[in-house]
Amino acid sequence: MPISLSPDQLKLVQLPIVWSPAAAPAASPDGMPDWISLAQAGLLLAVSAPEAALRLFLQETEVEQVSEPPKGYDPIQQGEWDPQGAAYHFKRRIRMMRVEKIPDRLTVEYHFGDLGYWAVTIEADTVQIARV
Repeated sequence: MPISLSPDQLKLVQLPIVWSPAAAPAASPDGMPDWISLAQAGLLLAVSAPEAALRLFLQETEVEQVSEPPKGYDPIQQGEWDPQGAAYHFKRRIRMMRVEKIPDRLTVEYHFGDLGYWAVTIEADTVQIARV
């Protein structure tokens, strides 16, 4: 069943997104927790809807474990960094370049490194992703 999106209700995040497990996940059949799949899912839920759509469209959801906070990390808004904990972020960084909000439409332009500039436009019944 299709849904209608309200561009006014979508959150846009400028802070670097990092995912850390709150508890150990269930083990996979080989006995190892599937941290990578959990990190990918957690990060996709944490980023803005336009960024998640773009990452899925371009198949850029690869994650890596980090031991240091990423550039721009704000401990006041994001919590103190735990150097002993496991933390993950998307391997390929993306930068939000421009946001245009008008009634019933949101356009967000991103710079995705060597993949170039991309725009995600969200209207009530349409999502468009295009290279710009």
